[in-house]
Amino acid sequence: MQKSLKTRLSRALAFVLAALSGGFFTLSCAWSPPEDSTKREVGSGTSPSSSTAPSLQPEQIPGFSYVAKNPQGYETYRHDQTRIVFVKLPGGKFKMGSPPGESRIRNLKDEGPVHEVTLSPFLIAECEVSQAEWKHVMGTTPSYFKRNERCPVDSVSWNDCLSFCQKTKLDLPTEAQWEYACRAGTTGPYAGELERMAWYEANCSGTQPVRAKEPNGFGLYDMHGNVSEWCKDFFAPIGFYATKEAGGPDPLYGLHSSLGRVLRGGSYLVDADACRSAYRIGITADDHGANYGFRPAESLRQEALQGGKAPVTCKAGPRTEEAEEDSGDSQCAGRPARSSE
Repeated sequence: MQKSLKTRLSRALAFVLAALSGGFFTLSCAWSPPEDSTKREVGSGTSPSSSTAPSLQPEQIPGFSYVAKNPQGYETYRHDQTRIVFVKLPGGKFKMGSPPGESRIRNLKDEGPVHEVTLSPFLIAECEVSQAEWKHVMGTTPSYFKRNERCPVDSVSWNDCLSFCQKTKLDLPTEAQWEYACRAGTTGPYAGELERMAWYEANCSGTQPVRAKEPNGFGLYDMHGNVSEWCKDFFAPIGFYATKEAGGPDPLYGLHSSLGRVLRGGSYLVDADACRSAYRIGITADDHGANYGFRPAESLRQEALQGGKAPVTCKAGPRTEEAEEDSGDSQCAGRPARSSE
């Protein structure tokens, strides 16, 4: 009995010693000296002296509420007054215009030369303004096609769109902002396969509900086709793209032009060539074409967010009575920068 007890105690002691030895070995293999937190890979985007990680909170934008990131990875915001959803675009440099010969039908010298433009971040509506959204703000719809309130508002002039923007404290996109948003990082005639992205003369005979086709790489719908979209600029004559002003930053052509205001994107009424990313046309500001619509935008220049006036980047010329009638309040055709109040 005593011998058996000694045997059991010896075995237990051996087991404990073996366990302690194995545990120490495991701990000693797993242990390593603490990493020097100041050593980071070059180009990681974090300063060695930084003690805090960059904030992951979405930017607070007066008049807008954050929604979520879209499937393309870009932040979306809802305009508090109109409930229109906007996509926040980062801006930066892009190539604007088309190279010679891109159009097989038209010889449009006003689309070139291709030039580099630098843009500040901005918001742009995910979709063209629908008839329901227009009616919510303006009370009635002027649209020729009234079969579905989810279709984009049509038959609106540039002046009509300016009235909408003044009521909502929004803005029209500049022509450079519009093309940047349309291209979504692409450099060819279209931002994808046209048939999958656009309503144009080959596949419809009138406006169609927004969001019915594929979006572009920014998550924007109907940038090609459906309705042509008004931009803020006067239509710049041939040769402007070759000037220093056209290269930005944040270019806006503000000289009064007898060629009218800019329309972009093509529509249900035109051929594929007129739906190209670089295609542009000038129309008088009071024209109410049945294929004319728009999508609003909002600059995110810091001056605007802080309640000050955003820098005017148009090339101002002498004021004329005709220009005042056209724009209502400014040759640059924009409302004052939105206050943060």
